[in-house]
Amino acid sequence: LVVDDNDMNLMVVTKLLAETKIQIDTASSGAECLWLTQNHHYDCILMDHLMPEMDGIECLHALRVQPAGLCLDVPVIALATQHNVLAKMVSNIKEVRARGAFVILVAAKDAGIEPELYDFCIELPETSDRFAPFTAAAVLQLIAYHTSFLRGLDVDQPRHLAKSVTVE
Repeated sequence: LVVDDNDMNLMVVTKLLAETKIQIDTASSGAECLWLTQNHHYDCILMDHLMPEMDGIECLHALRVQPAGLCLDVPVIALATQHNVLAKMVSNIKEVRARGAFVILVAAKDAGIEPELYDFCIELPETSDRFAPFTAAAVLQLIAYHTSFLRGLDVDQPRHLAKSVTVE
């Protein structure tokens, strides 16, 4: 499940993960996420944390105590790639960690986030905030690839790549 209030972000993530054969559902708000998780189990939820009405952390808290919810123990993937909101993201990670969440952190090497705040860290190369989404996208594609593999899906079929050979 991908939750983001920005339709362009939802489209980009959906297209990036399309080749993995993972079923991708999208939600445009925290409320829609809660409705979907009431009726479907998801192996992973990628959630924007800066959304109007209900931000990602509020939604995660509601998700963890949702009566008869099907995603009470879904892992949290925290993308801490933007330096200007890093302090807020660390605060949010502390909140979900205190509630017992399994946290996979995706952050730059120089982020300086304390190791006790996450269970596993994927370090990104140092780059400007402008280019950080590109490095994070590659990591998310690898997570999707390995998730597909572990679920027994054939990650090589179908290949929708156009191959061409130029002979001189």
